[in-house]
Amino acid sequence: MENKRKFFEEFFELENYDIEFEIKEIISRFRQYRPSEVFWLINSLIMDNTRYAFENREKRVSPKLVNRLFYLYKKNSAINSNMKIKNRPNELEWLREKFIKIVNYYCMEQFNQKEELEDVHMSLRNFHSQNFINYHFDYPNTAWFQYLLALEINSKAIDKIFIKDNLTTLEIEKGLLICILYDFIYHTCQKSRLNDLLYEKEKYKFESFLTSFSMKQFSHILRRFGVRDKEFIARFFPVLKNVEEINMSYPTDKYYKEEFSIGICHNERIFFPRSNFVLDEFWNFILEHEEMVGRKDDFVEDYTTMLLINFFGEENVYCNLFDENGAEQDIIVLYGEYILCFECKSELLKEPFRDSNKSQKRMQQNFNRVIQKAYKQGLRVKNNIRNNMCRYYDSDKKDLRKIILDLNKYDYKKVTMVCVTINNYLNLSNRVNMYLKFEDDEKAYPWVIDIFSLEHILNKISSINRGEEYFIKYVRDRIKSYLGFQAMGAEELECFGYYLRYGEFSNSLDGWVTTNLGNGYATFVLDYIPSPEINFMYLYFWELASVTEQD
Repeated sequence: MENKRKFFEEFFELENYDIEFEIKEIISRFRQYRPSEVFWLINSLIMDNTRYAFENREKRVSPKLVNRLFYLYKKNSAINSNMKIKNRPNELEWLREKFIKIVNYYCMEQFNQKEELEDVHMSLRNFHSQNFINYHFDYPNTAWFQYLLALEINSKAIDKIFIKDNLTTLEIEKGLLICILYDFIYHTCQKSRLNDLLYEKEKYKFESFLTSFSMKQFSHILRRFGVRDKEFIARFFPVLKNVEEINMSYPTDKYYKEEFSIGICHNERIFFPRSNFVLDEFWNFILEHEEMVGRKDDFVEDYTTMLLINFFGEENVYCNLFDENGAEQDIIVLYGEYILCFECKSELLKEPFRDSNKSQKRMQQNFNRVIQKAYKQGLRVKNNIRNNMCRYYDSDKKDLRKIILDLNKYDYKKVTMVCVTINNYLNLSNRVNMYLKFEDDEKAYPWVIDIFSLEHILNKISSINRGEEYFIKYVRDRIKSYLGFQAMGAEELECFGYYLRYGEFSNSLDGWVTTNLGNGYATFVLDYIPSPEINFMYLYFWELASVTEQD
């Protein structure tokens, strides 16, 4: 263990590294500068980061970590400082190197731990370490339009959450898109009567993109597109405060649970992290709000049903079923000789602990209450067919129910179990063999997928003119590959991208060979989204805004 740690320290240049000292050094340096200079630095790093997505990846920093830096600064800001950054390119590189070291430190600490179950099977090595890293430093591959559709579906709950702020879901949607697309909307408005309002100095820009906005301009644009500007800014852009002493916290803390905001305002300027990932932060804030308790179940079922009807056709999708004993099945899909049982789960994945041994218990609990439970529910369909209890009804009340489905002619061996989760369950879904306890002799795993990744996969299959058979074949092949096939990023889209590229999981099916996928295969899935994606988002905004646009 000591030799392993020494190797990591030398490799990452982390000898005598102190994470608390590193964070305090970054915050102390920020506190010396004008807030507008800090705004420039954080957003410049975010925007400059995109160029390293596929080239020179060692210089790419975690987008999630950069967004967390905003919250660190918000909690530790010094608004009376008046110092400018003397050499902006150098300061940007200094901050980049600091962030790369922070991530490397966490990776070293995680992968240097000894996991008790590490040697059970090759496919389970570093199980907890990768869970922690993926959870805290990687955003999911959820697209912006998926977040917005999810907000619209949950608009009643969101309206209630923000009723005291006098804001509606539609206003929040438009406001979020204005923030993300500000430069494009800015240039459009510059050609109109707002020309005199939209002058911005170069010191607020990074390669022509604004790193902070004039509050006067921002307010005017919000009003123009039907958003109550004072209410929107007051709720999502609190005034930056002067904090006397540094409050130590870590990049892995959930800051939105303390006091969620999109950004901050200072000296008549608006700042927020310039990336689409603000949608992920907002969506997670909504999911964990008490107003969503009891609503998430319906959301996952409704969203999944919508996807399956669009792909398989309404005549093949059966929802809210009850078997002869009154037990409920969420969704059953019939296609040819195959039966797909979809069980929808709305419980959020609880945060993995840093300590692998402590994380073991929590991850086991996560698995049992969601994936193991879905497996049991899906297995019930198999057993019902075995036992000639093949009828399904529209109610659990025997004196009122009507038959809506009879599986008498189907073979139980053609049943495939699918667990659909509300968010990414990381390695719990990517390596189901870690915890699953089989309850039948066939020993078939369920396929585990989150709703947004399921949507990407179905959309991609449709875009390449493949159909239901291709999807079913992939799911059944993927289930067989759990013992020998894993994605390091714990994303099912990486596995599907590999399958798209090569058409099979080759010799990884028997578990004797373990294939570890790096990042990049998901791009073969996501390329169905129109490119450049920003243009697609821009058109969507104008369609949304046209209903309430004010002259």
